[in-house]
Amino acid sequence: MRTAFAAVVTLGLVAFLAVPALAGAPAPAPAPAPKAAAPVGPGALFVESEEGAATKLVISGSIRTVWDYTRNMVDFNSENGNRNYREYLDSRVELGFLFKLADNVDVFLQPQANYVWGGRRITSGTDTNTDDLSVSNAQGDDGLRIYQAWVALQPDILGMNTVIKVGRQELELGSEMLVGNNSRYDGLSFDAVRMDIKPIDGLTTTLFGAKVLENDRAYVNGASTDISVEDPGDAYLFGLWNTFTGIADTKIDVYGLGFHSERGQGTTNNTLQVYNEVSLYTIGARLAIKPIELAEKNALDVDLSIEAATQFGRIDDGVDPVDISGAWGLEGEIGLTLGNTPWTPRFALGVALASGDTGDGSTDDHTFQPLFQDTTQRLGDADLVSLSNLKCWFAKASVKPAEILEIGGAFYRFEAMHVETDVGGGNLTQPGNGFAGLAGLDNDVANEVDIYADFKLTRNVSLRAVYAWVDPNDFLNDNLDGNSPASRFFAVLTVKW
Repeated sequence: MRTAFAAVVTLGLVAFLAVPALAGAPAPAPAPAPKAAAPVGPGALFVESEEGAATKLVISGSIRTVWDYTRNMVDFNSENGNRNYREYLDSRVELGFLFKLADNVDVFLQPQANYVWGGRRITSGTDTNTDDLSVSNAQGDDGLRIYQAWVALQPDILGMNTVIKVGRQELELGSEMLVGNNSRYDGLSFDAVRMDIKPIDGLTTTLFGAKVLENDRAYVNGASTDISVEDPGDAYLFGLWNTFTGIADTKIDVYGLGFHSERGQGTTNNTLQVYNEVSLYTIGARLAIKPIELAEKNALDVDLSIEAATQFGRIDDGVDPVDISGAWGLEGEIGLTLGNTPWTPRFALGVALASGDTGDGSTDDHTFQPLFQDTTQRLGDADLVSLSNLKCWFAKASVKPAEILEIGGAFYRFEAMHVETDVGGGNLTQPGNGFAGLAGLDNDVANEVDIYADFKLTRNVSLRAVYAWVDPNDFLNDNLDGNSPASRFFAVLTVKW
């Protein structure tokens, strides 16, 4: 009841705030957008400087506050008064300073602060009926770091349009199925060198190399974790990514990625494990078309997106080396939008499939690893699984009662590709995602229903409210002895400038 009440209150707030905006209140004219590849929101401040200094300074920023409430997500068991709920507020604050120097040189600096309101995350009644502060995990200090700091150069290389970016930066590649910026949580940036080249019209070729881990420190979920045993172990991510947009309304990505760790790391039950060496290579492609006009004036539009990748490589722990072979992952979605119908309804169907290990005792592992996947609005808003050992199909629907408001829902069905191993076993950013260490007798994992409302309060302010309900099936019943539904509600208020 508490979760449902919170959802009703927040959705009511959305409707209340929509009234003045629906009345047609004029919005201020947007500031001219800079050409720099930096995360600059609407209304950023532009400062002209004196001669000899930066020719222009663009100041941008964002404040994102999240109220997050989860119930029964630990073991899906509410018997004997076991409530295991979690409720907290946290904020992420970023300021961006883009210095546009002469001779096509840009410098960007973005500090970031993450903090929990009150300095604590409180897990109430995990195994009892009491709310006990002693079971909370004290956070104490705010997290402050340099999230991005890069220099962008635009040299003339054989007459081709080229941008070279050096330093700490986000890597948002394609649909972010494999490399993203972890936007739902604390964000993810890489210490990298990236070069974008446009050899012909409509084609952008990206080459990059990033150092993910230096010596004996691993950066996982915003925390520095010691994974050393004896020797330091560095980890690297590198890739070649081609994007072709030369066909109208069509985007084609073809790519190759490599992840190499001199000492290596993996996860089991959200605990970092150490290997001597990991080499993992990914080859993939994506096709996205939006829109395909089936009727004039966008009366009936179809959008399509499909991405598939395969992986191979080797994990060598010095005792029982494992070859990675035949691993694959796929995501696909097709949508239908009725552009001339009131509220512009959209309907979509999709699948997400990824191989797992058959557990046949061989030295080969066929499990697909989603690397640094961004799980934002992907595979359900409860955020239980990632693209690994997974069969998922889903249906979505949404409407826009007003230009500033979108309301929608989705249904997801999750199954294990193979019952012998982990399901949706997380990625290198969120190793706790999925049901690690579990093996069931049945491959039916769970069903999930999501309801959301996205509201554009002003040109700079947005609010998103989501309620996710999860019904566990036989796979979880076998492992956790849990058959009680779980739920998650969160509201995200974002201000960008």
